[in-house]
Amino acid sequence: MKTALTFIALIIGFASIAQKVNTAESKVDFEISNMKINSVEGTFGGMTGTINFDPANLAAARMDVCIKSSSVNTDNTKRDGYLRKDDWFNVERHPEICIISENFEKSDNGYILKGKLTLLGVTKDISIPFIFTEGRFQGSFTINRLDYELGADTGTLMVGDEVEMTITCVLQ
Repeated sequence: MKTALTFIALIIGFASIAQKVNTAESKVDFEISNMKINSVEGTFGGMTGTINFDPANLAAARMDVCIKSSSVNTDNTKRDGYLRKDDWFNVERHPEICIISENFEKSDNGYILKGKLTLLGVTKDISIPFIFTEGRFQGSFTINRLDYELGADTGTLMVGDEVEMTITCVLQ
């Protein structure tokens, strides 16, 4: 009987560790300067992936999530169509933007994910400070779009080089 209870506890424990992303409630918000006088805000949806996260065992924590690059939405249909083309997100050739963790650390305000961000086939190290409450990860970070060759032919006067991003990842 004790062996059966231990086996059931292990199955329940493993089932609760690996969780899928709730695609409908997860998103990435972004903001980038435009002509140095205003900014463009938008979102990406279609997030998928799995997360293994236990604050008591950060060594075993893993995150592997992707968003659909074609889901870019700035509330401007013409601009969104342009962003999906080769000059920017090239959604036909690069349908996903992905974050894969390498490790997690505890911080004063929550946690820090250290891993890799792949955008347009370019993979770079990334560090994302985030909080985790009630099955929801939320973190903000900044990337330089030119590091990923995003809009490389567009100068920084028209479009800023730094993109502020906020990821909200909700578990099922």
